[in-house]
Amino acid sequence: MVSFMTKEAKHTFDGVAADYERVRPTYPDALISDILTFSRVPADGRILEIGSGTGQATVPFARRGYAIDCVEHGADLCEIASQKFSDHPRVRVHCSPFEDWESPDAQFDLAISATAFHFIAPDIGYPKVARLLRPECAIAFFWTVHVPSYSEVFIRIREVYRSVAPELDDSSFDPYGWIQNERNTIDRTRLFSDVEVKTYAWTEVYDADRYVDLLATNSKHALLPEQTRNELFTGIRGGIAACGGSLAKIHLVALYLARKTKETNNRVEATGVPPAPHP
Repeated sequence: MVSFMTKEAKHTFDGVAADYERVRPTYPDALISDILTFSRVPADGRILEIGSGTGQATVPFARRGYAIDCVEHGADLCEIASQKFSDHPRVRVHCSPFEDWESPDAQFDLAISATAFHFIAPDIGYPKVARLLRPECAIAFFWTVHVPSYSEVFIRIREVYRSVAPELDDSSFDPYGWIQNERNTIDRTRLFSDVEVKTYAWTEVYDADRYVDLLATNSKHALLPEQTRNELFTGIRGGIAACGGSLAKIHLVALYLARKTKETNNRVEATGVPPAPHP
């Protein structure tokens, strides 16, 4: 399954909130359309967003006028999001870890999470989401997935990783195995049905500085010792310069759609809380 990230990794984004807003790619329009088609969320529906960050994935839903409760633990991220949606009175930003956040009257028509749900332990996150959803309503969780590339510039960059930060060498990473494993995680919860997985891919060109800025917003890079990180980024800049000064990065996003099952509805109504996930 998607690795449950450490608490330290979870807190790296708040320190680079402005850069996160500036350099992270937004999500494809087709993904938003697929979420709305699958979920059938009504025009007056309520959306829960988990780990909303600076609100990049929130924007297309806010523009459509939905009521959105954004739950984000990072204070700087929340500040950027609050300013961004100051003209959207139906968007509320709650600065809290999702694990601690409660809204007793909240029954949502859709729950979304953009490249964030892996920071929550699955045996906590999925049951809590199921409890907060209305009967037979949907989840739409999506992640950016790293795709190893083997053009000349990426071969040079990979050599830098192997020399400076070998634990981040991506040679053996299988993005499609990663995608399937999260599908398996959802299935094992027995809380959701009608699971669908969709992928979206595109290519974006970066110069050396912008590419390093993008890497700096990645938690695994942020957790490196400062000296190691500086050496790594210097080497990456050099590799890009040696190959013409730019690179084409493949972006891949995997979207997981599912509905709260009828059985879950019955169990939640009977007990007030969903059952523990199947081991």
